[in-house]
Amino acid sequence: MDAVRAMASCVLLAIVVGESSKIRRSSLLGHSVSLTCPLSHSKPPKITWNDQVYTSTSDPIVIFQSENNTKFMIDRAHPNMANFEIDRSTYQLKISNLSFDGSGDYSCLSKSGGRTNEVHYTLTVHDKQYCRGDTQLQDGQDTTLTCGVRYSGEAPTIKWHHDDGAQATSSDRSDLTEEGPIGEQELWVKATHQIDDKVFTCQMDFGDRNETCIYRFNVTYAVRDVTLNVVGDTVHVGDEVRCSARGNPRPDISLAPIASGQDHPAAGRTGVSRFVVPKSLEGRSLKLECTANNTYKGNPRKDAKTVTFTVLAATTPTSTTLKPTLKPTEPVKPVVDGDNNNGTGRRLSASVALLFLLATSSTARTALARRC
Repeated sequence: MDAVRAMASCVLLAIVVGESSKIRRSSLLGHSVSLTCPLSHSKPPKITWNDQVYTSTSDPIVIFQSENNTKFMIDRAHPNMANFEIDRSTYQLKISNLSFDGSGDYSCLSKSGGRTNEVHYTLTVHDKQYCRGDTQLQDGQDTTLTCGVRYSGEAPTIKWHHDDGAQATSSDRSDLTEEGPIGEQELWVKATHQIDDKVFTCQMDFGDRNETCIYRFNVTYAVRDVTLNVVGDTVHVGDEVRCSARGNPRPDISLAPIASGQDHPAAGRTGVSRFVVPKSLEGRSLKLECTANNTYKGNPRKDAKTVTFTVLAATTPTSTTLKPTLKPTEPVKPVVDGDNNNGTGRRLSASVALLFLLATSSTARTALARRC
């Protein structure tokens, strides 16, 4: 089975390589990249590495040939020979100190035992991704987020996404500089309270590599949306009424009864406040006011909500009474060893009852004596 799988892998490799399909590779500017060559292990192969990068014609130029090259020397005529290196065991080509000039097509030709394998690469060289745009905004402001990169080779795929993963609508922008082309995607955003603390992500794909920029918005807005958790017009003693509000900066919240003749301030904290209904208010009408405050554009802002409830007695949990195993009127039957419902147990019980009567009744003893 292993031999069959190995043969199938070789056939698949031969098909893929035979079609001379291009493999997309990419690397950062100034870094290195390694390209592999398909080998046949039956006999020592003859390897040739070519490129169509450092040539002014459509013909490829030789980087390396293994035949009569025991020292694995790079072709001296190649203009970039100083940045090429061949692995002595795998014939892998390593390209170091990548520049924008190094992008383009590379290929390896491997011949062994009458078989020929060939692989083609398209190499893209790109700079580090850059991300621009202001995310510290006020409610109602507009902003443009820009995600881009300088590159040489195939243009990257750039997409913007919302924090829920959905793709955002953006616009393409490209430019050509002396250092190479620039690919960008611009995303226009209107800042509102709805996108405060939301995340937008820019993802850039270069075939086998990807880069990501993450923007988290900080949108300041006035306090709003005061909400209480109680539904209906009644509450019970011991219930916890909670009040919340939205705002950036996060609002300070207070919750307390009013017009009840008593002051029961809640233990407030930023963003939410709680009030536990006391026993002293049972049977009365409870009016609660929730007040939220923050500062927006240098001015104090306030939002409030007032609700009225009728306070009912505390709810009691339903008690669960365990049923007795035996009914109160049901006599407890004696357990007798051997009572297996085949008559033996019943005869033994009768004998015990007879002995009991003999011990307790003189009449029974006399009757027994006459029968004997």
